[in-house]
Amino acid sequence: MGGIWAALAYAFLCLGAVFSMKISNYMQHYGLRRIRLRSGRFEKVRPRHSWNANYKFSNWMFFNMQRHPDHHAVASRPYPLLQNCGPDESPQLPYSYAKMFNLVVRPKRWFATMDPLVDQWRAQFYPEIEDWSAYDSLVSAARPEAFDTIVEVYGAAPRLAKWIERHPELLDSLQDREFTDLDLPQGFGPDPEAESIARRGLTRLYWTHEFGVAEMKERIAEIPVQDVRDAVETVRNWSNDKAFQIAMHTLRGNLSPVEAGAALSNLADASIAAVLSAVADEFADRLVPRGGGGVAAAVLGDLASREAAPGAALDILFVYEGSSDDSYDGLCWHFLDALRELSRDSLIFAPIPGRRKGRPVRSLAGFAEHYGTAAPAAELLELTRARCVFQHGAADMGQHFEAARREALGAGAARDTLIAELREASNGAAEPGLSALEGMRGGVQHVERTARLLQLLLAGDAPDDPAPAAASVFRAAAAQGRIAEDAAADLADAATLWRSLRGALRLIAEGGDSVETLGSGARAVLAQSCGRDDFDALNAAVVETAARVAADIAALDDAADNAPAGNGGAAAPDDPT
Repeated sequence: MGGIWAALAYAFLCLGAVFSMKISNYMQHYGLRRIRLRSGRFEKVRPRHSWNANYKFSNWMFFNMQRHPDHHAVASRPYPLLQNCGPDESPQLPYSYAKMFNLVVRPKRWFATMDPLVDQWRAQFYPEIEDWSAYDSLVSAARPEAFDTIVEVYGAAPRLAKWIERHPELLDSLQDREFTDLDLPQGFGPDPEAESIARRGLTRLYWTHEFGVAEMKERIAEIPVQDVRDAVETVRNWSNDKAFQIAMHTLRGNLSPVEAGAALSNLADASIAAVLSAVADEFADRLVPRGGGGVAAAVLGDLASREAAPGAALDILFVYEGSSDDSYDGLCWHFLDALRELSRDSLIFAPIPGRRKGRPVRSLAGFAEHYGTAAPAAELLELTRARCVFQHGAADMGQHFEAARREALGAGAARDTLIAELREASNGAAEPGLSALEGMRGGVQHVERTARLLQLLLAGDAPDDPAPAAASVFRAAAAQGRIAEDAAADLADAATLWRSLRGALRLIAEGGDSVETLGSGARAVLAQSCGRDDFDALNAAVVETAARVAADIAALDDAADNAPAGNGGAAAPDDPT
């Protein structure tokens, strides 16, 4: 045979040889792992790291290749002389190589047959290892030098584990001096407790005081970009690296969830401002006439009250002054489009749906009219946590927006309707516990409703913060004599605990995961983040706190019902309702 047919036959034989070699290699080592030792090195190859099969005819046909574990033990031994390894030394294949070759090309049957055997191997040879997810992950192969961190993340935070699975480059940010200078190594201090205090102190000082929004904006501005698309990608990658550092500090106890929330909120403010600035630089001169007033962007919800957690909703409101509606509609459309792109694959923000048009863009006059008279109660409630993070054009646009927001919350038919709805809202009926954190009596929603009702009743006496957290509202109410100091302390402590729990859960668990499904490592981090010794103590604290707070709110409601008439519509000193 010669010519083209010989070449084709040779190519076919070569492909067959390569295919059979790859298949046999896959089959010989499927599901088996070498573990990481305390020294940081992986254990040496041993017979247990290969599948054995001792079938006489197949051994004759394959020159004892089925005795692959002995090849691991004595690599220099010729294949015809390889020895059989029993089940105490290595795992055993259920069939001969001839049948296994037929099985391996049928994935469904292969996995159904082999996966239970892999689980048996792990239980037999490594009973001390409960969680193999880090060993099974693709990121371990992509970043083997970061294996210890990968094990830590997979054991404590399933949500973060999925992130580093998709984006292994996030692990590289932990090599930045910004992280290593704060996460000090073990053994530098006189004892572990002193070392922990030093780490926490340095990390909290940096992320809550030294590295604020202004410093973040400066850091982003130093990165050269070409256009809006490039700016969005640059800001997203930069903010993801910083958010991952914050997350790791939280997992290691260097930041509390409340402190991490403040740091993530600063990061969100700087990211939003940088992206909107890039859009304004590219489109504002074309869409808005010079001297045409200005535009302000305000975030709502957890971002506004500086309670951000991974996957925070990027809910934003635009108002303008001067020029025409069409001019600012066009500019704000570009704003929202850039923010939608920023929220894709972001560790901080939840993705903005592609079909969402965003909120109506209103002039300041239209904003005041809408929220003063016609706004639904739910929309006005959002203004209790609204904070300006960007302005373009007129330098006082942010101040004008804040004045209009306070006026809408201070008086008007919409405000009266909202107060009535908050008074009549359900207090929750779920059984107290971690699994019912949001809807139980004394839980997140019950405490948040009480805080916002108090905020509306305080009106001009409310905290200067345009988006106060619930704990701040309760303290301000006590200072103004609206509620008793002991009740305010209970409510503020509960609000802080709920905030810590929500922040830790958003960091650790996926949206659909329940607390009961969390592993032991994740439960330990959850308890540590909330200042409790273990998960059982945390659950007991949740039940006790919810019951105490529900009783406090019920007492305040009773005081409101029994308050004497003729008070001019004002709330009684101890009356949040």
